[in-house]
Amino acid sequence: MSPRRIVIWVLAIALAAILGYAGTAKLRDPAAFATDIENFQLLPPGPSALLAVYLPWLELLLAAGLLLPRWRAAAGLLTSLLFAVFTLAVGLAWARGLDITCGCFGHGTPTALPWAFLRNLTLLAAATAQTCLSLIK
Repeated sequence: MSPRRIVIWVLAIALAAILGYAGTAKLRDPAAFATDIENFQLLPPGPSALLAVYLPWLELLLAAGLLLPRWRAAAGLLTSLLFAVFTLAVGLAWARGLDITCGCFGHGTPTALPWAFLRNLTLLAAATAQTCLSLIK
């Protein structure tokens, strides 16, 4: 196996594990996750509740897609877009001085917004690298 393929697999497995863990943690308490989303003050309660129900399933679907070679590039692209949205939301909350937890790994997971922003930026870079490497033939 070439070094490039090893890097693709390592990134795909790591991202899938993170998305799988995050999605599973959020499924435990969708109502609390909806509150976490509302705390960002970007969406009204209705869309926040819908997002709290469907986002964990999207994360789990993307995790599975990253592990399937046929779907890896598409799942990587969507994962990159998802992490870009997460990074933007956390960055906006941080810039506005909100004192909230991100809810990234379930309700009540205490994470300072600067740390969550840096972590999401790193995950965005990893997902983008994995996608680009997967698309290069």
